[in-house]
Amino acid sequence: MSASTNVLITGASRGLGRGLLERYLLKPNHTVIAANRDPSSPSSTSLEQLPKGAGSKLIIVKIDADSETDAAAAVAELKTKHGIEYLDIVIANAGISYIWPAVADVKIADIDAHIRTNVYGLVSVFQATRPLLKESKGTPIFAPMGTTAASIACVFSLSVFLFPSEPVLFSKPSVLDGPLVQLFCLGACLGSRHTLSSQVRTQSQTNIIEKTPPRRNQLPLPNAAYGTSKAAAGWLTKRIAAEEGSWLTCISLVPGLVETDLGKAGIEGLGLTLEAASAYLVDFAVACDGMVSVLGGPLDREVVGGNMVFYNGDVLPW
Repeated sequence: MSASTNVLITGASRGLGRGLLERYLLKPNHTVIAANRDPSSPSSTSLEQLPKGAGSKLIIVKIDADSETDAAAAVAELKTKHGIEYLDIVIANAGISYIWPAVADVKIADIDAHIRTNVYGLVSVFQATRPLLKESKGTPIFAPMGTTAASIACVFSLSVFLFPSEPVLFSKPSVLDGPLVQLFCLGACLGSRHTLSSQVRTQSQTNIIEKTPPRRNQLPLPNAAYGTSKAAAGWLTKRIAAEEGSWLTCISLVPGLVETDLGKAGIEGLGLTLEAASAYLVDFAVACDGMVSVLGGPLDREVVGGNMVFYNGDVLPW
């Protein structure tokens, strides 16, 4: 029997984390580790009832992204209690987004709360899991969940269809090929391409266009708390890829605009209704299937390392 593929996912009791966990758990000979802030919660204990592939098993551990010690304690438990000697994939999915203020209005406490979860939590998980990733017999992957909403370059983004006259830098010609063309749309992350003509804009979208002057390479979205934290997380992703690139593939995994709690917060922050945004939503199953496919590789570290990789395989810089 071949060695088990060991996958750890933080924030795994709901949303995209749960969707990814379900898919890995269905694969044969996988050990899937669900890291949640409260393993005793109904959403966490319900994971035990999920179907499993042949030879696969589920382990649930406690990792609260706001804790400085949970990740290290969870790894110690994995080694001593469950006999886990290596990890092949770590998906740092846990994160928060609960407010969408402008820089002029944001409270320092809200920036701090987002950084504590989205940045410090990422660092804690990486530092704790790094030794087990180094023991992988394959090509280990560390994949924080990413978002173009926090991108500095912000190429190929919502601003393309809100401000079509603005110049846009494309990452590669191939993104214009095929039936899906031209436009990425906002979510907790971006990834789905659509065309939005002036004839099909909703009134909410028209209002945003009229009220927001064109700013090249920035989304017309107040994002001073979440965006700040995820920009820092993006820098860390880039830095990890630079420091550990000889043995580790580190990418920012981008699901697109999906109807999760965080995705809904982004939609509301933009001043849109869920109905207005429905044309740009990426199907939950499509996003999860795509991300699992991306992580299944092959991944060229020289191409993807430290960059945002969308659920459909497209690669963009920060």
